Amino acid sequence: METDSAKQIHAEFPEVSSRPKHELFNPDISLDNIIAEFSDLKEVESNLESIVAAAHELVRRHQIQAEFFADKAQTLLFIALAHRLSEIQHLPQEQRQQDETFINSATILLTLKKSGHFDELRESIGSQYIIPEETEVAVYEKFTNHQLTAELMQAIEKGMLDQVKQRLGITVDNESPYELKVLSIGDEFSAHGMQPHVSQEMSEDYNHPDWPETNINFDLYKEWIKGLEKRKEDFGAAIGRPGDVPLAWITHLGNRQFLCLPQPFAEKLLHPDQQRAKYYEDADRQRDFAILEHEYVHTQNGLPLNGQIFFGMALEERRAELFSGDRQGYGDIKAFFSDLEVINGFNIKEFLVNTKTKEPAEVYRDLAATIGLQATLELSLITPKAYVSETRPLQEAIAVYNSKSTFLQKAYANAKEEGQTSEIKQRARVRAEQVAKSGIDLDMWLSIRSMDDSSEAVTQLIKEALIAMGASAVVSAGG
Repeated sequence: METDSAKQIHAEFPEVSSRPKHELFNPDISLDNIIAEFSDLKEVESNLESIVAAAHELVRRHQIQAEFFADKAQTLLFIALAHRLSEIQHLPQEQRQQDETFINSATILLTLKKSGHFDELRESIGSQYIIPEETEVAVYEKFTNHQLTAELMQAIEKGMLDQVKQRLGITVDNESPYELKVLSIGDEFSAHGMQPHVSQEMSEDYNHPDWPETNINFDLYKEWIKGLEKRKEDFGAAIGRPGDVPLAWITHLGNRQFLCLPQPFAEKLLHPDQQRAKYYEDADRQRDFAILEHEYVHTQNGLPLNGQIFFGMALEERRAELFSGDRQGYGDIKAFFSDLEVINGFNIKEFLVNTKTKEPAEVYRDLAATIGLQATLELSLITPKAYVSETRPLQEAIAVYNSKSTFLQKAYANAKEEGQTSEIKQRARVRAEQVAKSGIDLDMWLSIRSMDDSSEAVTQLIKEALIAMGASAVVSAGG
C-alpha cells in the first residue's frame, strides 16, 4: 500500500515505458563513458546497454545536472538505480509501480540540488531544506560560544581525540577539515550530572550546614538551565527544526561541516575531574567522551552521501560506533549487521576496518564488489530508527519498501538459493555460543530481538541452537 507521499511522487514521474528512452536533458553528460567506468562490476558488465538506456531516462526524467556525476560514490548508486529501472518492466503493474516509486524517491534524494525538480520538492525532501543555507550558517554563528569553542578545540589539538584518530588511521596529513561549534544552548539532558553535588551526609541530614549554600546553587542552576532552554528554543525556531537537540551532531552547510555540541555537554568534556552530582559516575563520563569520539568519526570520510542523512546512514552509524568503542546506541543497526553476517557471512566490522582510510567512493565500490550492486543500493538506504521522521516524506516512502527486515529476508532467500543453508546454520550456532555466555532469560532475549526489526529466520535458527545447547535460561542481551 502506497503512502500519500509515494502516490504524489508516482504521479509526478510516469512509468519509464511511456518516456523516450534516449532523450538527454543535458547533452554534456556522456553516460556511456561514465557507466563504462564501472564495468568491472559484474551487474554492470552484463547489463551495460540496458543500464545506459535507463540512465538516460533517469537523467531526462529528473533533469540531472552534469556536475552530479563528478562524485563517484553518487554515480555508483545512480547506476544501481538505473539497473533497477531497467529490470522492472516485466513485473506486474502494482509491483512495477512500487519499484517506480522507490526509484524516483531515491533518485530525488540522491541528486538533491543537482536535479531540476529540487525546488518544487524540497518540502518532501525534508525540513532542513526550507531555510536557506546562508541563513542557517548565520544562525549557527550567532549561537556559537566562541570562548568554549576555542577551549575545546585547544584540548583536541593537545590530544583529546588522539585515540580515536589512531583507530581511524587519521594523521595531520589526511585529516578532513571540520569546524567545531560549541553552541550556547542546552537543557537538562545535556546538563546531566551538572546539578549541585549533594554528599551522602547531606542526603541523610537535612540540617547539614552545607544545605543553605547548596540550595542557593540549585536555584542558580535552575536559572542557568532556563536560559539555555530558551536559547535552544530560539535556535530551533531559527533553523526551522524546533525541539530537542542531541548531545553532539554533525551538520553540513555548503562545503563546510560543523561538529556541534550544546554548552553544558562541552563543559563536562572540558572539565572531567570537576565534582558532579552523586549519580554521575565514571560510566557517564566515559559515555559522554564516546559520544564526542563518535561524532568526530563522522567528520572523517563519512559515508553519508552529500553530507546528508539519506544514503549510507546505517553504514556510517555502525562505523562511528565501531571506532568510538561501541559504547552508544544504534542497537537496531548492530542487530541488523549481526543478522546479515549469520545469513551471508558479511562481517561489517572487518569491512569497515579494511576500508577505514579509503575515500567513500572506494568504500562503496568495494561494497558493491562484495555484496552486489543492488544490495549496496538497498543497504545504503537502510535507515536507523533514530533517523526515521515524518518530516522527511520521501525517506519515509522509501522505508516502506526497503526496511531492515525486508533486506534481511531477501538476503536469506538469496543465500538459500545459492546453497548456503548449512553455512547459515553453522554461523547461527557460532552466534548462539556467543549469545549464551551471558545471562538473560530466553524470553527476554526474544523480546529484545523483536524490538530491533531483526530477521525472524535468524532468530529462529539461533533459538534452536540455544535450546539444543541447553542454554534456554542463559542468553545474552547482546544477542
